[in-house]
Amino acid sequence: MARCVNLIDGGYFERVQKALGRGKIDFLKLQEKMTGNFDMLRTYYYHCLPYQSASPTEEEKLEFARKQSFFKYLEYQPNFEVRLGRLEFRGYTQAGERILEQKRVDLLIGVDLVMLSMKKLITHACIIAGDSDFIPAIEVAKYEGVITYLFHGPNCHEDLKQIADVRIEINDEFMDAVMAQDIVKPQRKVFETVEEYEKKAKKPHSIWKKEAEAVQEVKKPRKGKTAKS
Repeated sequence: MARCVNLIDGGYFERVQKALGRGKIDFLKLQEKMTGNFDMLRTYYYHCLPYQSASPTEEEKLEFARKQSFFKYLEYQPNFEVRLGRLEFRGYTQAGERILEQKRVDLLIGVDLVMLSMKKLITHACIIAGDSDFIPAIEVAKYEGVITYLFHGPNCHEDLKQIADVRIEINDEFMDAVMAQDIVKPQRKVFETVEEYEKKAKKPHSIWKKEAEAVQEVKKPRKGKTAKS
């Protein structure tokens, strides 16, 4: 029986999301989009908590708490598991920006893919990634008979695309299918006149009626003052 696992490099996916100018993602839709018609074992999401300096600023604390909350939210989604690496500080650029390096994420993805493939727990692997470091793990998975699907953005290592069995570009159409839908609250109707309210309202509603009367009062022509010559 065909069964797949979804492996998402969260840092890479965020960069693709930003490059395409997209906002909030519905991760259950993303999971469904990646899985397609296969039975699914699980979706693994790999990322790092934000870097915090020795004396964290309020901004660093806020970003750290926000990311923690997001990872906790993902862990409560059906068949989701979050695996965390870490960010290491590597100095500053000439422009004064911090250089941060993601550690262990590539290794975690590779180990999971190899282990699941060798244990024959999956027949297909759907991967969101763009780094060539994943190539050895994909080669092992293919040797074990696993079909690999690579979901990639505009920036993806060519060797990684070449080694995958199937390549699917994350483009505008793809992102449209996985965007979270904002809930728009219906606006309350304000009638222009008391007569319109009486005509359309099935039951008396004192609040709406007062609003309609207020609107009607504002619209009444005001008597102008005679200017002195």
